[in-house]
Amino acid sequence: MFSVYIVARAELRDEIVSIANNVDGAFMLGNQTNLRQALVDCSADTPGLMILDDEILQENLSLLQQMGQVSYPIILIGRGDNFETARRALAVHARDLVDVDQISKLLRGAMTRHAVRITQEYKTGRLLTVFSSKGGVGKTTLAVNLAIALAQIIRGPVALVDLDLQFGDVTALLGEQSASSIHDLAHVPIIDEVTVDRAMTPLSSSTVRVLAAPDGPQYAEDIQPNVVLNILSILKDNYPFVVVDTAPGFSEVNVAALDLADQVLTVATPEVVTVRSVKQALDLFAGGLNYSREKIRLIMNRAGTQSTLASSDVASVLGVTLYGELPSDWTWAVRAANQGQPLMLFQPAAPLAQGIRTIARQLVEEVEGPRRSAKDKTGVPRRSLLDKIVSRSKGGPPRVAKS
Repeated sequence: MFSVYIVARAELRDEIVSIANNVDGAFMLGNQTNLRQALVDCSADTPGLMILDDEILQENLSLLQQMGQVSYPIILIGRGDNFETARRALAVHARDLVDVDQISKLLRGAMTRHAVRITQEYKTGRLLTVFSSKGGVGKTTLAVNLAIALAQIIRGPVALVDLDLQFGDVTALLGEQSASSIHDLAHVPIIDEVTVDRAMTPLSSSTVRVLAAPDGPQYAEDIQPNVVLNILSILKDNYPFVVVDTAPGFSEVNVAALDLADQVLTVATPEVVTVRSVKQALDLFAGGLNYSREKIRLIMNRAGTQSTLASSDVASVLGVTLYGELPSDWTWAVRAANQGQPLMLFQPAAPLAQGIRTIARQLVEEVEGPRRSAKDKTGVPRRSLLDKIVSRSKGGPPRVAKS
């Protein structure tokens, strides 16, 4: 798996993004038409590969020396068999030079050859199943925005799975259309990393990748628990965090996701009817399913209003420790949903977004400790900006791919 940063004119960028999204293990870190800003972005968050449009490089010749000193590999997209283009490719120590007319044939292979892949910092990923025995408690809003917050904090890929197989609306909250779904994996002969990766939809504004629910409720019965277990196990092996949104209740598919989860984030709201339903679910977790107390994390949503029960009283009645508390902030949540954007990107300063980010930070710290070590996504200690300026890349001369 590796991250890609694209610096190209808009019309070329869209084509490159389309190609990159079909390269196994590649995920988008960002894109820019401004090379100077791209360098700033990539100094803060080192990509596994930069794909650079030569026309933009021509407009920024003053940055040639700086480009030649970056620590990540570069693929330059040129136009024609041109000596000046080749000279610029050498100046920035490009690993490859691909002609724009040949990118559909050559870019995938070049990306696979030259990208610096992520060194796994985790033996396996952490599977977080977001659950409630009652609907309407904000479960999907939490799952969607938690996945985005985790991706922002770890600066890497996070998988988001919609297991509300009949009425899942994860893609609606994301404002994304998915060309594939979990239903595409229901009848394939072999479910492996490649087939699962092809069914995932990259989120255009984040490093989150989504496995969408089926297009209609009539397809839900085609997805069996063993298929779900297989998919989630593969995702755990390939993503630092996997967030699973579930339907209310204890279907066989839900129980499969609950069993495999490292943590079950149980969402409640401070209302008598909901508390009673959550109490029944917690009793089943402890008695029928034999889950440890450490596996269950209670998240209180819509807390703090005068007309509701106090979160501490609810936690006491339920007999569990309150892991996280989210404020009643329906105004921003509704606005974001109506705009077809996740709250974490639409209004990150909103109280609800900040509350979800706090929960995400707690989850990351449980894996990495209270302070993240200064590593980039290649697992190598991140160099200072001064180190990058004085230390030149040792990449070899480019291979010119002719038309």
